[in-house]
Amino acid sequence: MFKKILNSGGNINLRPAQKISLISLIIIVFIFCLSLETPAAMGQAQNLNNKNTALQGLIISEPESAQANQSFILNTSQGKVLVYANLYPEYSYGDILEGNCVLKVPEAFNGFDYARYLAKDHIYLICYYPSFKKIGFKASFFRNLFHFKSLLTIKINSALPEPEAGLASALILGYKKTLDKTDNDNFSRVGLSHIIAISGSHITIISAIILDFFLLLGLSRRRSFYFSIIFLIFYVVLTGLQASALRSTIMGILVLWAYQSGRLANLLNILLISAAIMLIFQPNLLRADLGFQLSFAAVLGIIYIYPPLNKRLEAWSLKFKTKKYYSSWKNILNTLSLTLACQLATAPILISSFGRLSLIAPLSNILVLWTFPFLMIGLISALFLSFIIPGLNLVWFYPNYLLLKFIFIVVNLLATVPGAAIQLS
Repeated sequence: MFKKILNSGGNINLRPAQKISLISLIIIVFIFCLSLETPAAMGQAQNLNNKNTALQGLIISEPESAQANQSFILNTSQGKVLVYANLYPEYSYGDILEGNCVLKVPEAFNGFDYARYLAKDHIYLICYYPSFKKIGFKASFFRNLFHFKSLLTIKINSALPEPEAGLASALILGYKKTLDKTDNDNFSRVGLSHIIAISGSHITIISAIILDFFLLLGLSRRRSFYFSIIFLIFYVVLTGLQASALRSTIMGILVLWAYQSGRLANLLNILLISAAIMLIFQPNLLRADLGFQLSFAAVLGIIYIYPPLNKRLEAWSLKFKTKKYYSSWKNILNTLSLTLACQLATAPILISSFGRLSLIAPLSNILVLWTFPFLMIGLISALFLSFIIPGLNLVWFYPNYLLLKFIFIVVNLLATVPGAAIQLS
């Protein structure tokens, strides 16, 4: 489309879809330029920096526990405040808290603009280890949803040991801090960090794998598409309708639609339109949100890298005379091609963000990603059965334990390979 514009000599004749895509691209560039400006609220927050301030507010995010603390967003009269509190007492979405805290303005670290990253969610202040007390709560759908989600976490923790339970919670429930530092570092070293937390590449890969899984079961492409959409919707609701998960799911649905209809070329138009709409509501996404950047890059990989890569892999497979099992083999190659395409497209962003390049990532992804559909469906099935016959929790979760154990064996083994990753900064 853009080559056509450059070669038109001023006489542009675009189709309606191309015009919409061009307008969307202009909006994206314009909003990106606006996002370079410092928000006025960021400057106002400086007035409260290092001041002991009385706060009263409502918890508007699901508190997430790490090794040494819990974190959540508190909506106060001073604006949204990111709170890092002690592990106990435990707080819940919808709790109303009051107390005092020395507020801090986010500071950059290791070259990462933390203030800009938080600003995308309109957070300009941080509160570390406050003296809060709970004075009430506000009932809501999300409070009940997160309560149900905590019950699911209890089910997982009661049936699986660590670190398998932590990885299962990350995979199925979207938790980001359920693995310790050593395990996180090993996953990063072998290029599998994308499976720990919900991101654009995570959802894109899951979308493709789930679709292929249903195709392998013998369902038609249309039915596989609809079942995959249902699975994604269920998944994003289960993770608490997080903003990052919602954005990533939109990308995943786009990939599924284009993939099943054979219209990968049209996906760029839809991608630009959806990106423009998202940026209108959250202008800082493109510059500060790694999940959005990975979503965008992963879909671009599907559009431009996947087709030629998949074609080459299919041509290579014919040399081994696999025609008898070609239908199943083709689906496996599609999954491999999509995975590698997403990995290649997102690699520059991951390298610039974390300063590390995993040289062993292609091998680790091939060895591990085949477990995704089995784990996602297996964990959901185990959770469902654990409510029906709770006395057999260990039985329901045992197949998942074997797969999770396999992942850790592969990750820990490959992480010890000399030169598995190189540090670029």
